[in-house]
Amino acid sequence: MFERFFIGLLALFTLFGSQVVAQQTDTAHEPGDIPDQIILAPNEWAIDTGEAITQHTKARNAKAVRTKARQADTLLPTMISFGFTPHLRSPSKEEIELEQKQKVLEQKVHQLQTNENWLWMWLRITAVIILVMLVVLIILQQKINKMADNKAMREQIIESYTEGVNGLDALLVQRGFLNMQNLNVNDIEVRNKMKIIKERITELIDKYLNEDASNKAKDAERDASDVQRIADREKLREVLVENHKLAEKLQHYENSGHLSSPIQFVPYTTWPDPQTHIKTEIMLSAGPRKDAGNADTELGEDVAGVLSLPRQTFFWLMDGTSDCASISEGVTPHEESHLFSSRLLAQSIGQYVQRHIAKCFNDQITLNTLLMQARDYVKQEWTQRINSLPADKKQAIKQPIISGLNPLCSTTVIIGRLLDNGNLHVLRSGDSKVFPFVQRNGAGTMLKNDFRFTGDPTFDYDRIAFRLDYNEAADAFQIKCNEMKWAIETAEDVDVVFVFTDGIGRVVEAQLSSNNPGIVEAIKQNISRVPQKTYDDKTLIVLERIINS
Repeated sequence: MFERFFIGLLALFTLFGSQVVAQQTDTAHEPGDIPDQIILAPNEWAIDTGEAITQHTKARNAKAVRTKARQADTLLPTMISFGFTPHLRSPSKEEIELEQKQKVLEQKVHQLQTNENWLWMWLRITAVIILVMLVVLIILQQKINKMADNKAMREQIIESYTEGVNGLDALLVQRGFLNMQNLNVNDIEVRNKMKIIKERITELIDKYLNEDASNKAKDAERDASDVQRIADREKLREVLVENHKLAEKLQHYENSGHLSSPIQFVPYTTWPDPQTHIKTEIMLSAGPRKDAGNADTELGEDVAGVLSLPRQTFFWLMDGTSDCASISEGVTPHEESHLFSSRLLAQSIGQYVQRHIAKCFNDQITLNTLLMQARDYVKQEWTQRINSLPADKKQAIKQPIISGLNPLCSTTVIIGRLLDNGNLHVLRSGDSKVFPFVQRNGAGTMLKNDFRFTGDPTFDYDRIAFRLDYNEAADAFQIKCNEMKWAIETAEDVDVVFVFTDGIGRVVEAQLSSNNPGIVEAIKQNISRVPQKTYDDKTLIVLERIINS
C-alpha cells in the first residue's frame, strides 16, 4: 500500500515537471526561428542549413558595419574640427533586417538556456524525491519484515506449545472417543475445553513476548544510564586533574616568596593522647523560597550542628518542611518573629539536642528518649508562648483554625555520635541519609552497604510533626503531635561519615554508592561544582576520623 502511494506520487511530480518545461519551451519558440548552431527535433522548426549559414554570414557583416559606424561616429567631431567633410553611408535595408534577426536569435538562444536550466532543476528535484522515497520504502519494508518475523515467531511458539493439545485431539479421534462428524454434547464439551487451553496458552505466550520486549527496552535505558555515568566519572576526573594543577600553582607561588604579608598561625594544642581525632566539615546552601507571596526571605529550614569533645563528636541534622504553614507576630517584616513554623521547629529541636546530648550519653539515656524529651519541651514552650499573646493577635490566629485551616509544621531528625575508635551510633526520623565508609586494606574507603540509613525510609510519615488546634471550651490553643517513627543504627570501624538532607541530589548519592577509588575526597572537593537540581535546601556534614601514625 505504501509502495503504490509513493510510486503514484513520484509519477505526479515527474509529469508536472515535464509539462512545465514543455509549456515554457512552446511559448519561447516559433517555427523557423531556431539558430543554425542549435539542432532541435520537431520538423516544423527545422530550416534550411545553407540559408541559415547565409543569414548568419550576413549578420556578421552587418555587425562589422555597425562597428565601423560607431567608430566613425566617434571620429566625426575630430574630422570636422580639422576641416574634413566625411561622406557617410546609411545602412541598407538588408543590413537592418539582418541586425533585427540577429537580436531575435540571441533572445531565443537565451530563452533556450533558461529552459535548459529549468529542466535540470526539475531533474534534480525529482532525483532527490526518488531518493527520499527509496529511504522511506526501505525503512517501512524493514518494519514490515520485522513485524512478519515477530508474527512468524509467535505462531511458531504457539504451535510448539499447543502441539500436545492437537496430538491429544487427533488421538481421541483415532481411538473413536471423539466424533468428528456428528458431535454430541460430550464431544462439544471436550472441544471447548481444548479451545480454552489453546487460548490460555496463546495469552501466556503474548504476555511473555510483551515482557521480553519491555525488558529489552529497560536494558537499553540501563545501557544509556551507564554511558552517562561513565561520562560523569570522566568529567569528575577532569575536575580532579584541574584541582591538582591549581594546587601545584599555589604551592609554586608560595615557594617563590611573593606573598604580600606573612601568615599568622594560631598555636596548636594537642590532647594528652593525640593518636586519633575527628575532623568535621559542615556545608550548607539555601534553596529557593517556596512562599507564593514572596514574603519569606529567610535562608532556609535546615539546621545542623556538631559538638566535639575528647574521644567523641556528636552531630545532629534537622530538615524543616519548607512548604508548610507558618505563624508570625509583628506588624512589619522587620519586627516579624516566628511563633509556629517548620524553620522554628527544626531550630528549637536542634538547640535542645545541643544542650542535652552530652548529658544524654553520660546518663546512658537512649537517643529516642532524648528526641521525645526535645519534642515535649518544644511543644510546651510553644503552647505557652502562643497562649500568652495579646487578645487581638490570638484572634487573628484563631479565626482560620475555627474555619478548619489548622497550621501544620514538621521536621526530619538525625542525631548521632562518632567515637575516636570508629564506633558510630545514629538515630533517624525522616528521609535524610547517613553514609558511613570504612578502610579497605589500605586501598581507600568503602561504603558499608548494610547500613540501613543509606537508603530511603520505609515509614509513611516518619518525622516530628506539630498541628495547632484551638479548644473552644478552655479558650486556649493546643499543639498536637503525630506518632513519630524512628530507627537506630550502629556501625564499627568507621573512618568517614557523610550525613545529608534530601536536598543533596541523586547524582551525588549515586557517586557515593559507587565505591570508586577516591570518590570520598572527590565529593568533598567538588560538591559545590555539581548542580543538585533539587530546588531545596542542601546540608552536608562530613566527619572524618584522623589516625596519626
